[in-house]
Amino acid sequence: MFCLRDKIIVLLLFLIAGCITQGHPIDSRSKEDGLLTGTVTFTGVPCPPDRMRVPPCDGPYPNYEVLIYKEDGKTIFARTLTDRDGIFKIRLPLGRYIIYSKQFNSVSKTTEVPNLIKLEAGKTTHININIDTGIR
Repeated sequence: MFCLRDKIIVLLLFLIAGCITQGHPIDSRSKEDGLLTGTVTFTGVPCPPDRMRVPPCDGPYPNYEVLIYKEDGKTIFARTLTDRDGIFKIRLPLGRYIIYSKQFNSVSKTTEVPNLIKLEAGKTTHININIDTGIR
């Protein structure tokens, strides 16, 4: 006969198995998913040669959180981080999405520019996102 501890362990195993199968690994192939890839760069001031190339310096933007909105532009659907080279990959259901890029117009004003993305079956969609401070 199962004791309470055994029942809890079995329940936890089922929950863990359910969580593992709900994701969309990059390598999985599905007719209902599309692959979105992108590169995020930062335009600001030139980096000194002895310094790592991360903001506020020009170049790839590592560990940048990319927010992917539904087509309404208000609802966050997914999020991902760029790697050390400013590159991200995420598998999403087919459809239209928006990613905003930031343009700094002055010290106190930031404009978010919407980038409409359409994911299609069997295709990889690529977007280049530039975060521009306006400082040169």
